[in-house]
Amino acid sequence: MHITLLTYGSRGDFQPFLALAIGLQKAGHTVRLAGPGRFAEFAAQHKVLFATLAGDPEIISARFNNAGTNPVKVAHAIWEYVYAIAPQVVRDARAALAGADLVIHSFLFTTGGHTFARELGIPDVSVQTFPMFAPTRAYPNPAMAGIPPGALSYFSHWLASQVFWHGGNTGMPHLSKQFPGDFPAKLTWPFQQIDQRSATPLLIAVSPSVLARPDDWRSPQIHLPGYFFLDEPAYAPPSALRDFLAAGEAP
Repeated sequence: MHITLLTYGSRGDFQPFLALAIGLQKAGHTVRLAGPGRFAEFAAQHKVLFATLAGDPEIISARFNNAGTNPVKVAHAIWEYVYAIAPQVVRDARAALAGADLVIHSFLFTTGGHTFARELGIPDVSVQTFPMFAPTRAYPNPAMAGIPPGALSYFSHWLASQVFWHGGNTGMPHLSKQFPGDFPAKLTWPFQQIDQRSATPLLIAVSPSVLARPDDWRSPQIHLPGYFFLDEPAYAPPSALRDFLAAGEAP
C-alpha cells in the first residue's frame, strides 16, 4: 500500500510521525512523509522518503513569542504568516498525496487531510499525540487541565474541538475564492460520526498504561496504540569503559 503521512509543526509533531513512517515501511508499505523542510535531513537519516511542505514552524513560534500576551495580537501575528504560506502548503500536500492509497494526518492537518482524502476517494486515519477530538467525562481536554472529571470535562473536549474548527477554518472561504484551484470549496470534518465503523479512525498515540481508555469511549474507531518512539541507536561503549567493566568481579 502507498501511504502518505501529513504532519506540520515542531520536532515534537514531526518525530512521532517519522517513527510511524519507519514502522509502516518495516511492515512492507511504501511510505512518503510530508513535513516542514527543516526535517528533510532527519527523514533522510532514517531512509524515509520525504516531501517538503512550505514554511517554517520556527517562524510561527517566534511570532507567537514576540506578540506578547494580547490574544488578538498573537492570533494576528500567527495568521498573517499562515495565510501567506497556506496556498503553497496546500499545493505541496496535494503533490505528496499523488498515488496514495491512504493518508495519515496529524493535528494541524485534521481537517485538510480528511478533506483531501475525500476528494481523492481514499481512506484516512487521524493520529493525535495527545487526547483530542474524543470527548470523555473521565478527564478534561489538555488545554483545560484544571477541570474536574464529569460533565465539565466532557464539555471541555467539545469546546476545544469547536475552537479548533472555527479558529482554524475562519479564513478558508476567502482563500477558496482567491485560489479556487488549490483550496476545496468545502471542508469536511472527520469525526462527525465517530461512533460508526465507517468513520475516520482516530489514533491517540498515548500509552494506555499512562492514560487508561475511558469507559465512555464506545466507538470502535478510537484507539490507544501507545507512543510512537524512534528506536534507540546502537551503542558501542569506548574501549576504556569496556576494559573497566571487564576488570575484576561484577559489583
